[in-house]
Amino acid sequence: TQLQYTMAYLRLLKERKAAVDGFGFQSHFGGPVAMEVVSEVVKKYADEFPYEFAVTEFDVNTMDETAQAAFTRDFMTYIFGQERFGDFLMWGFWERRHWLPRGAMYRADWSSKPNALAANDLLFREWWSEVEGETGEDGAFASRVFRGSYQVTITMGEEVRSQVVDCSADGEVRVIWN
Repeated sequence: TQLQYTMAYLRLLKERKAAVDGFGFQSHFGGPVAMEVVSEVVKKYADEFPYEFAVTEFDVNTMDETAQAAFTRDFMTYIFGQERFGDFLMWGFWERRHWLPRGAMYRADWSSKPNALAANDLLFREWWSEVEGETGEDGAFASRVFRGSYQVTITMGEEVRSQVVDCSADGEVRVIWN
C-alpha cells in the first residue's frame, strides 16, 4: 500500500541521516473517512518519525455535500489539534479550476459550498481570537488564544504601537516595549 511505501522511504531517509525537517500528508479523500482511521495513520508516523507535519493538499471529492462539510470540519479540528502539524493547505478551491470539481469549496458561480462554510466558520469565527485587556503591575497580560499569527496593538499613554506576533504551540507570546 501507499502507506507502507511511504513509511519504508522515510525509514531509509532516517537510516541515512538525511536532513528531513518535515513531512507533508497529501490529503485527497474520495469521501469522508472515520476520524479513527485518520488518527491511526497520523499516530503511525508520529510514533516513528520526529518530523513536523503538514497537510499539503486537502480536499474531499464527494457528491454528498453535507458529509463533505462535516468531514472538512472534523478533519480540520483533528489536524489543528495535533501539536506536530504546523501547516494546512487546501488543494484547489474553485470548481472550474479544481482537479476534481466535486472536491472544490466554491461552485463555478463562486457561491460557497457547505464545506467552505464549515472551514470558514472554524477559521474566522470559532478559532478566531480577539482579545483586549490591560497589563498588570508586572507589565504582563495573559489570555488564551489559538495558535497562529496575530496583530497586537499596544497603547501606552498616547503612544500606540502594532506588530505581528506568532503564537506557537506552547501558547505564549511575548511582546517587548522598547
